[in-house]
Amino acid sequence: MKKILSVLIVSLFLISNSLADTMRNYLNDGYKLHSVTNSSDGTALFYHLIKNQKKENTIIVTCIVHAVTGKTVKCYNL
Repeated sequence: MKKILSVLIVSLFLISNSLADTMRNYLNDGYKLHSVTNSSDGTALFYHLIKNQKKENTIIVTCIVHAVTGKTVKCYNL
């Protein structure tokens, strides 16, 4: 458990600079970070962002980020 947690924390530090532009664009548009999920094989991180416009109009965006390089692979708007 400690190993998994330490890998996740180190990964977040390494990718913070690479995510700055992509995440900053969404955060500036009013999105909030909901959660971060690690893939089962540890090669990708899934950033889930939400934006509440109205109670029935919640926008969800999921960005897939390579865990080692920190490069955003693709973002999906659900």
